[in-house]
Amino acid sequence: MYGCEPELAIAFTETFDLLRTLLQFPGLPNDALIAAVLRNIYQTRGGDRRWLIQAGRQLSILLKDDYDRLRAIMGQINLSA
Repeated sequence: MYGCEPELAIAFTETFDLLRTLLQFPGLPNDALIAAVLRNIYQTRGGDRRWLIQAGRQLSILLKDDYDRLRAIMGQINLSA
Protein backbone atom coordinates (compact mmCIF):
# COMPACT_ATOMS: atom_id res chain seq x y z
CA MET A 1 0.00 0.00 0.00
CA TYR A 2 1.05 3.53 -0.67
CA GLY A 3 -0.18 6.79 0.78
CA CYS A 4 -1.67 9.46 -1.41
CA GLU A 5 -2.37 13.16 -1.24
CA PRO A 6 -5.36 14.10 0.92
CA GLU A 7 -7.25 15.53 -2.06
CA LEU A 8 -6.90 12.26 -3.96
CA ALA A 9 -7.94 10.22 -0.91
CA ILE A 10 -11.06 12.36 -0.52
CA ALA A 11 -11.95 12.05 -4.21
CA PHE A 12 -11.31 8.29 -4.13
CA THR A 13 -13.69 7.85 -1.19
CA GLU A 14 -16.63 9.80 -2.59
CA THR A 15 -18.14 6.38 -3.25
CA PHE A 16 -17.67 3.36 -1.03
CA ASP A 17 -16.53 0.84 -3.63
CA LEU A 18 -13.27 0.53 -1.71
CA LEU A 19 -15.11 -1.17 1.17
CA ARG A 20 -16.33 -4.01 -1.02
CA THR A 21 -12.83 -4.48 -2.43
CA LEU A 22 -11.21 -4.54 1.01
CA LEU A 23 -13.76 -7.04 2.33
CA GLN A 24 -12.96 -9.46 -0.48
CA PHE A 25 -9.17 -9.19 -0.51
CA PRO A 26 -7.65 -12.48 0.71
CA GLY A 27 -4.64 -12.67 2.98
CA LEU A 28 -5.12 -9.32 4.71
CA PRO A 29 -6.35 -8.37 8.17
CA ASN A 30 -9.39 -6.94 6.36
CA ASP A 31 -11.41 -5.84 9.36
CA ALA A 32 -8.58 -3.89 10.98
CA LEU A 33 -7.64 -2.41 7.61
CA ILE A 34 -11.19 -1.22 6.93
CA ALA A 35 -11.41 0.36 10.38
CA ALA A 36 -8.08 2.12 9.88
CA VAL A 37 -9.09 3.37 6.42
CA LEU A 38 -12.40 4.73 7.70
CA ARG A 39 -10.73 6.38 10.68
CA ASN A 40 -8.01 7.93 8.52
CA ILE A 41 -10.35 9.22 5.82
CA TYR A 42 -12.71 10.61 8.46
CA GLN A 43 -9.80 12.62 9.86
CA THR A 44 -8.60 13.60 6.37
CA ARG A 45 -12.11 14.90 5.65
CA GLY A 46 -11.89 17.13 8.71
CA GLY A 47 -14.18 15.04 10.89
CA ASP A 48 -16.98 14.78 8.33
CA ARG A 49 -19.48 12.90 10.46
CA ARG A 50 -22.01 12.68 7.63
CA TRP A 51 -19.45 10.84 5.47
CA LEU A 52 -18.62 8.46 8.32
CA ILE A 53 -22.30 7.67 8.87
CA GLN A 54 -22.72 6.96 5.15
CA ALA A 55 -19.67 4.70 5.24
CA GLY A 56 -21.11 2.84 8.22
CA ARG A 57 -24.42 2.39 6.44
CA GLN A 58 -22.69 1.05 3.33
CA LEU A 59 -20.63 -1.32 5.44
CA SER A 60 -23.78 -2.53 7.19
CA ILE A 61 -25.31 -3.33 3.79
CA LEU A 62 -22.20 -5.23 2.71
CA LEU A 63 -22.11 -7.17 5.99
CA LYS A 64 -25.86 -7.59 6.42
CA ASP A 65 -25.42 -11.31 7.08
CA ASP A 66 -22.49 -10.92 9.46
CA TYR A 67 -23.52 -8.62 12.31
CA ASP A 68 -20.70 -9.78 14.60
CA ARG A 69 -18.08 -8.83 12.03
CA LEU A 70 -19.75 -5.45 11.45
CA ARG A 71 -19.73 -4.74 15.18
CA ALA A 72 -16.08 -5.75 15.43
CA ILE A 73 -15.09 -3.38 12.62
CA MET A 74 -17.16 -0.51 13.97
CA GLY A 75 -15.67 -1.07 17.41
CA GLN A 76 -12.18 -0.59 15.97
CA ILE A 77 -12.99 2.86 14.60
CA ASN A 78 -11.94 4.54 17.81
CA LEU A 79 -12.12 8.23 16.89
CA SER A 80 -10.67 9.38 20.19
CA ALA A 81 -7.30 7.84 19.30
